[in-house]
Amino acid sequence: MPIEVFLLKGDNMNTGLKNIDITTGWVNLNTVCNNRCTWCYRKDDLIGNPRVMPFEVATQTVDFFADLGIFSVIFIGGEPTLYPELNKLVEQAKKRQIPEVTVVSNGRLFKKPELVNRLVEAGLDVFSISIHGANREIHDRISGVASWDESIEGIKNVVAAGQNCSVNIVAGPQNYESIPDSIPQILNLGVAQIIVSCSIPFFAMGKIEGDNALDPKVFARLVEKIADAPRNVVILHELPLCLIPRQIFLRLIEENRLGYGCHIGEGKGLSIDVDGTVTPCNSIPNHPIMELFDDSRLLYTPEVFMEVWSNDEEITAIREQANVYRSEICQRCDLWKMCTCGCPLAWGHFDPADYITEELLGIKAELVYNPIKKGYNP
Repeated sequence: MPIEVFLLKGDNMNTGLKNIDITTGWVNLNTVCNNRCTWCYRKDDLIGNPRVMPFEVATQTVDFFADLGIFSVIFIGGEPTLYPELNKLVEQAKKRQIPEVTVVSNGRLFKKPELVNRLVEAGLDVFSISIHGANREIHDRISGVASWDESIEGIKNVVAAGQNCSVNIVAGPQNYESIPDSIPQILNLGVAQIIVSCSIPFFAMGKIEGDNALDPKVFARLVEKIADAPRNVVILHELPLCLIPRQIFLRLIEENRLGYGCHIGEGKGLSIDVDGTVTPCNSIPNHPIMELFDDSRLLYTPEVFMEVWSNDEEITAIREQANVYRSEICQRCDLWKMCTCGCPLAWGHFDPADYITEELLGIKAELVYNPIKKGYNP
């Protein structure tokens, strides 16, 4: 893992993290996808030979997550609905009493009611469907193929089955202007929740790629525009919180509509790549920081793994270097312990000096932070 990724435009490392509690585990089942989204962090894999996680490794990963006592397991890809044994993995996760099981999908194969029914019978808790808005032309342009009709049909089938359908909209340069108008149209489909996030730079071809990332200030203006949306419209703000005007920030926090921060610095998220290795996060695939399997054999007991996860020098260095002050303003802001300036990859493309302000200075973190309510963001 090139640790230099996290050293960009930051200093004053925050050390001494204790009591790490892994709450969320991601299983990257494949690198196969029927879309070609412009902002996809698996861009390298989509132009190479597709890979699939062996079923034996996938089942052991689910069991391992259960033994760790995580709250949420998330199956992603690629496109996880192209994984033949997906329903078996969902069933295994529920048998092991993992409280929340989610599949993140483009929703295209949910046009088949039988697939929806199989996942329902397996016990899937959340159908998380990613689309680029309610505009067919914009969606298809970003996804690289004609997919909007199938994704919308998939959403309708999930809702018709009475299931928890959460829609993800990633705001990028091509679609951010259409999102305010898209929200009511998507809510009218009967979805349980919409999560709006910002397209963040990702690691590809050995470097941070930000050509399809949205300028953080533009995303902040979008947040203002959708601040009055219904409470089931949530904003995932993996950027400095101080981009948001004070009163809007306080209201979004009070309504539990704001996700924030980066799980890398806290060690609360565990991403298992398609080859069974541990990566810092899903946006940095193919850069293992830890081997979890040897010839499809799990190498660690939960106790030994947590000892390594908490104390290994390289992993600790990555965690500490993700938790840096990006500005002297951050050193005076009590909210830094909540937002940690968001995703470290953002600052490999943007200059934090252009974005971090004194807008939220003086707000005490303990007055607005509720880790129990903030369950949707690891």
